Amino acid sequence: MIQRFVTTLFAVGVVFSVACIDMSAPKGAASISVLQVGSPFVVIGDTLRDSNGVVVPLKVVAYDATNNLLTDVPAQFFFTDTTTAAHITPQNIVVGDKLGRVHLVGQIGNLQTPTVNLPVILRPASILAGATAGAKPDTARPDVLADSAGSYGTTSKIDVRVRSAQDSSSEGVVVRYKIISTPAVRAGATPPGVFMADDNNKPMAVDTTGADGVASRRLAVFPRSIADAQLLAGLKVDSAVVEVSASYKGVPLANSPLRIVVPIKGK
Repeated sequence: MIQRFVTTLFAVGVVFSVACIDMSAPKGAASISVLQVGSPFVVIGDTLRDSNGVVVPLKVVAYDATNNLLTDVPAQFFFTDTTTAAHITPQNIVVGDKLGRVHLVGQIGNLQTPTVNLPVILRPASILAGATAGAKPDTARPDVLADSAGSYGTTSKIDVRVRSAQDSSSEGVVVRYKIISTPAVRAGATPPGVFMADDNNKPMAVDTTGADGVASRRLAVFPRSIADAQLLAGLKVDSAVVEVSASYKGVPLANSPLRIVVPIKGK
């Protein structure tokens, strides 16, 4: 799967992780945060916005040598590209100018943030099921013969595509997965019998579309938490229902939320 663009940063909001440290600086900024942007993409003719559609300026947070927040140090922002597909206003707001991508850096004093790769895209318009037209998720088949209490059943990928009104791929769009219903689980079972996960079965219910406009998460099944013995034995089929959503300017895209039914059957 294509590595997604700083998914966690935009899914959970602002992240104040330290990007650069200069322990020799007795005054002023001794460390700074990563470059904080409101979204992993910007639309041509529009400004960079957060997931609610609010225009947000670029931001870098500075700390002194004892990790106290500094509020009176100016930050600078610039592109590392020789030609750019966007520009930065005096208010530190990114505006998309043409299709392409830009590479952004923030700086306070002599400290710089890591580079942020920001695609400039056509306005995302719709979300569709499957990495390709007509594709459906496979049946998730829990493996009840697994010896380890931590073993998971075979998981089923749920791929979706985000497209523009011109039917181009929309890169950088945050896609959210929400489980609406699952087979019955045992009382007090941990972890849940069914949950959204990444490729390593780590719980993760968001993804960001890649250059192909595709986002992907897995429906993971933990057999030891499922209550239905007939389902686990493969004598019946049940299902999980997942809603998949994406928005722009705080408004749901066409078809959002998608409602996807994933069959579940034991081996």
